Amino acid sequence: MRTSEVVNRARQVLHDTDSSAYRWSNAVLLQYLSDAQTEIAWHIPTANAQFLPLQLTPGEIRQDILPANAIQLLTVERNLLSEGGRAGQMITEMDLDALIRENRNWSQASWSDTIDNFALRAEDPRRFYVSPPAGKAAWVEVLVSQVPLELADGTNLEESIAVPDHFRHILQLFTQGWALMEDTPNADFPQIGRASCRERV
Repeated sequence: MRTSEVVNRARQVLHDTDSSAYRWSNAVLLQYLSDAQTEIAWHIPTANAQFLPLQLTPGEIRQDILPANAIQLLTVERNLLSEGGRAGQMITEMDLDALIRENRNWSQASWSDTIDNFALRAEDPRRFYVSPPAGKAAWVEVLVSQVPLELADGTNLEESIAVPDHFRHILQLFTQGWALMEDTPNADFPQIGRASCRERV
């Protein structure tokens, strides 16, 4: 989905289709659209998710998601034989309490480049736990929810939108809604019309 598909439809609803005298510039509407896709990603983590290779910290059971724009980890999919290399065995998700009950000393186990299990903690969505502790060449493939990149270019209405097409209507509502909230009330009505209304009252 391109930005023009949302912005042009929003302009129709806003009655702002005269390109020679736009009330809202493309840059303004694209900023609202950018904010809209970011809000969607924060509230619906699967809306902008991507598989990424991740090298684990050797000897550690608790691991961090590295990308700065990561919102939360969704899953640890499988082992990788190297960065960008072939896939290894799949990794099983376990409840953290169950992982601890199974082996209370699991954090002291021998390091391994092959991870068997992972666990998430709801209150710490940017970290996860692995069993056994990661070896020096442990790579995994993770699915990470990310903050979308800014739609920064106010002249380009053909940028790709990060969130899927089925969010089109929500993006449009956000964009035109924020535009209306920023607008000067009744700015598009002639002064004489408002004066006449006051005289009638």
